[in-house]
Order: sequence, then C-alpha cells, then structure tokens
Amino acid sequence: MTQPPDDEALPPPAEPRARELHDAEAARARGLRPIPGAAARRARPAALGEVLGDVLAASGLGARVAQAKAVDDWPQAVGPQIAAVTEALWVTVDGTLVVRVATAAWRVELSLLAPTLLARLNAVPGRSPLTGIRFVHGAPRDAR
Repeated sequence: MTQPPDDEALPPPAEPRARELHDAEAARARGLRPIPGAAARRARPAALGEVLGDVLAASGLGARVAQAKAVDDWPQAVGPQIAAVTEALWVTVDGTLVVRVATAAWRVELSLLAPTLLARLNAVPGRSPLTGIRFVHGAPRDAR
C-alpha cells in the first residue's frame, strides 16, 4: 500500500490566490504565521523598505517606530541652543521622550518648557503623539 503524497511535495497551484492559500497552510503546518500578501511579492523582488513596512504594519509596531522618529526631530524642534546641551535618547513604551541634559539648571529650565516642546514635537504629521518628555541629567554625547 502506498502512502498519499505529502502536501509540501505537491507543486504549489498556479493561480496567485490559490498559491497564497497553499503557502499559508504550509506555513501553519510548520507552526509559522503567514505574512499577508507574501505570494504577491514573489512575482518580483521587493525593496527592503517595502518588506519591512509590511512586516511592521502586520506586527503593529509601525506606530511605535514612527513615534521613535521624535528622537531625530528633537534638534529641529528645540533649536540650536537647546540642542547643544541636550540629546534625545529614546521613546518609552508609554510614549515619553527621554532627553539627556547637560546641567541641572538646564534640566529645570527645560522642565518648565516641556509643554511647549511637546506641542512642537507633536505637531509633526503622521506620527503618534508623544505623551511627555522626561529629562535626565548627564552630558550629551557631543559634549563628552
């Protein structure tokens, strides 16, 4: 008695939608989660940015990555004088921008300006708004 052939041994169907369903089932059988639209991308090589964008959107991390761009936007939002004594470090999970400040005096001054600075950073279109700014003491990397 012969055994029926393994699903993976069969060639994938020729129709794109049928191929996508076949590939999704094969991925699930191996314990993987299929990426939506993966079969359509096989027809042509895709740019890394396009693939990464799809993965970030599928995972739900796209909004967090966009929010983290506030680190790069910090110098433009605060101007050259404040940028010279500060360094934006990261954005926390709850949306707080952490900024390193050169001196305690600057930290106090910037704490008073935080609502204005937060409004400038949140004015950038296409990004989830930040919830706050936290200033920590320490010399910025450029000043070391």
